[in-house]
Amino acid sequence: MTKISIPYLVVATLVGGLVQAADWPSYQHDNRRSGMTSEQLDAAALSLSWVFSAKARPQPAWRGKMERDSYAKKSFLADTYDYDKAFNLIAADGRVYFGSSSGNACVALDAASGAELWRVPVGGAVRVAPAYDNGRVYFGSDDGVAYCVNAVDGALQWKYRGGASDILIASDHKFLSRQPCRTGVLVQDGSVYCGFGLLSWHGNIMSKLDAATGDEQNKTQLSGSGYSFEGLLLADSSQLYVTQGRYAPAVFSLSNVSLQGKLPGCGGTYATLSTSGAVFHGPGHRGVRADHLQESTASSRAGVTTHRFMNRILVNGSDRFALVRDAIQATGAQTWVQGLEKPVTLIMGGGTLYVGARKQVVAIDSSTGTVLNIFPVEGDAYSLAVADGKLFASTTVGKIYCFK
Repeated sequence: MTKISIPYLVVATLVGGLVQAADWPSYQHDNRRSGMTSEQLDAAALSLSWVFSAKARPQPAWRGKMERDSYAKKSFLADTYDYDKAFNLIAADGRVYFGSSSGNACVALDAASGAELWRVPVGGAVRVAPAYDNGRVYFGSDDGVAYCVNAVDGALQWKYRGGASDILIASDHKFLSRQPCRTGVLVQDGSVYCGFGLLSWHGNIMSKLDAATGDEQNKTQLSGSGYSFEGLLLADSSQLYVTQGRYAPAVFSLSNVSLQGKLPGCGGTYATLSTSGAVFHGPGHRGVRADHLQESTASSRAGVTTHRFMNRILVNGSDRFALVRDAIQATGAQTWVQGLEKPVTLIMGGGTLYVGARKQVVAIDSSTGTVLNIFPVEGDAYSLAVADGKLFASTTVGKIYCFK
């Protein structure tokens, strides 16, 4: 077994029953943000194929870390806003697509060579991963606009401004709308969903559009405290969820984007939906006085429990992989332990777990706990994807790696 550093542990179980897919068309693979695909790579045989280096590092919306909550007397807290630490990527139809927070653009690379194919510059940072559907790429920007472009050449198909004003204001050496699109774009059943807003007193907007034309189908405007759309969107068959950073996620109807309520617990910009109807979000800090993920029942929005020190989870039936502050915990038929260093994200491809960590991505056989491969990277690997026989990793220093 290959040896790796041991301050952090991995406990894992076999995850099965996934649907085969050659693409990774959305953030964390799908609209539930499951982070799982049935595509099985020969992880032990993977080696570096190419590296794309951006001209500038990612510029997160919120820099630094929340080192301590003095009121709660807690230290070493997980980041509540960690959704744009790297250039979040997807992979589909032989290309890699990512949004650039430093370059104010959506970019396409050749998945085989890493060569840049096209770049669509816009008026603000693109913080959330694009979405691919039916030959089109969709993304949102800090300039307050959602865009649809041709996946092959980047030609603009349509764009949609959520708010009424096109005025941009200065913020942290960049410009953004008072109602930026920091939710990204979610595509489902021929419709596009996108949120606009940041400060509760400026109003927040959730829009439903025709995916082909960009025509507005429904729109909900919210004002007042408790709403600040920032972080990924996710959806099941009937409801749309938007993470909100400092606030708990808001829930909307997919049919007409009418507000249904909010999930219990705290905020954060991470969330995932299980096929069994559980929703996890966070990491929050309040209440239990420690960072945690809140687990709730999606249909009723009733809280189930809080998972102390947890900040990422993969769920498939009764099998669970969960990143905790200094470990990965799991429940299921088989468990094992393996050391890692500072894991920040994880995905599953077939029976292999890929963990993004500090200066490395680690491939682990989920049934035995054997380390299959260790892929050195520069920076922290916050965004991962498995597609078309390749493993992709995007890091905090603006590098995108391909292993095949």
